[in-house]
Amino acid sequence: MRKSRSGLRVALVVDGRSGYGPAIARGVGRYAEQHPGWDFARPLGSPLLSWEELRAVEADALIAPLRTARQVAGALRRFRHCVNYSGVLAGNHPPAVISDDRLVGEAAAAHFIGLGLPHVAVLVDSGAMYAARREAGFREALPGDVRFVGRFGRPALLAVPGDWPKLRRPLAAWIRGLPKPVGLFATHNRLALAALSVCEGSGVAVPDEVAVLGVESDPNLAPFLKTPLSYVPLNGERVGFECAALLGRLLSGEQPPANVRRIEPLPVVAARSTDYRKVDDPVIVRVLARIEEDLAAFRSVEDLGRGIPLSRRAFELRFRAVTGRSPYVELQLRKLDRAKRLLATTPLPIAEIAARCGFSEPRHLSVVFRAKLGQSPTAFRQRHRSAGSPLKESM
Repeated sequence: MRKSRSGLRVALVVDGRSGYGPAIARGVGRYAEQHPGWDFARPLGSPLLSWEELRAVEADALIAPLRTARQVAGALRRFRHCVNYSGVLAGNHPPAVISDDRLVGEAAAAHFIGLGLPHVAVLVDSGAMYAARREAGFREALPGDVRFVGRFGRPALLAVPGDWPKLRRPLAAWIRGLPKPVGLFATHNRLALAALSVCEGSGVAVPDEVAVLGVESDPNLAPFLKTPLSYVPLNGERVGFECAALLGRLLSGEQPPANVRRIEPLPVVAARSTDYRKVDDPVIVRVLARIEEDLAAFRSVEDLGRGIPLSRRAFELRFRAVTGRSPYVELQLRKLDRAKRLLATTPLPIAEIAARCGFSEPRHLSVVFRAKLGQSPTAFRQRHRSAGSPLKESM
């Protein structure tokens, strides 16, 4: 293969209908910034190639989502080294860095468990290995008091968009027949969007009857959704960085690793589609809404109860009776979830994250992290962000 004058030439294929592909590209680009010898094939100016554009490219190596045996065979034939970032196929040939799909499923289960939903079900593309792993992780993480009530799956459910019109009717009938309320985990964002559409067209209330949770999101679709979608975000930037790092090692003469490298997902992004909480008490509904709107303002249980015509003891008993948790536990869980999300997705200093999440000081945030997660905020951030990401850890 032909090299550029500047050194190594790499072809990078990015496709898909979510934010995952661009995140992969950011991670690869970050690695390339640290290794100036890399050059990217860009036949039309952009280094982010489609599969069609790849046909006209000459390069030393390839980073791509290899989803079919034909794509794998063509890549191995054309390029000196390849790294795959798709979890559709099984195996590690060519070497792969992918999302840890079992942990994706576990995160989905934990989200529904936290909502207190009595029933759960899955909507799955049963023709893909990533979907099988997500479903397995989801089902294995369910406790005995949460009932698994159904599975709707078809081989290659996403492969032929023209098949969707004839699938809408059986999918709608299946969703209507599920016991309610139910948490529906869709193993792909397009399946989650289809579930939302079917629910809206069938008169099924989201999230009160069906709480829908997907994987990844397409930020371009957000303005068009009647019901904003909750999802498990994949750590695409970290996957991309590790793909590039692996390719760099292969090109330096290292042997391919024996196993697939798996990157754990980011914390769940909760939105309206899973905003389920069977709370009929108007006082507690108001308190929960205030927490969501202005988390930073609440440093203590006293702050939560301010303005409510109840004694602290009466308020705590009423809150626990309605939600199943004490006000203190609820507040700590909300703060922890918000802090995890900010640590994983922003470079904000820890002191600012602590303030935004209502912790009295950064040390308190660290104490909670160590108690609940067994690690410091810094360790959590380093684990979730791209290895090359600049971090602002100052207190």
